[in-house]
Amino acid sequence: PYLNKDMGRAVFYALTGMYIIGRKVDDHHGRREGAQSWFDALIGFYILGVSAVQFSVAYKMSRFSPALSEPALAREMHAPSQQPNLEQRDAANAMGGVGV
Repeated sequence: PYLNKDMGRAVFYALTGMYIIGRKVDDHHGRREGAQSWFDALIGFYILGVSAVQFSVAYKMSRFSPALSEPALAREMHAPSQQPNLEQRDAANAMGGVGV
């Protein structure tokens, strides 16, 4: 449920990035040893960068009204048009009648 909101995703990315950065550090000396440890740190910092962008987007979107920040519902996007049927109107005009 928290991943459906921008701020929830940002927090998840931040925690994941910090975990990945710190998981291969030597407990005694606090140093990184091995290529995999450095690769994990690189990926972790990338995820922290994604988290920072997500925090920024969440902050910017929080200033909008709720109606503007929520995506349109699927039924609203696929609802039939409110305009009259143009074919029926054209057929009625051709027969001399009044349009729909």
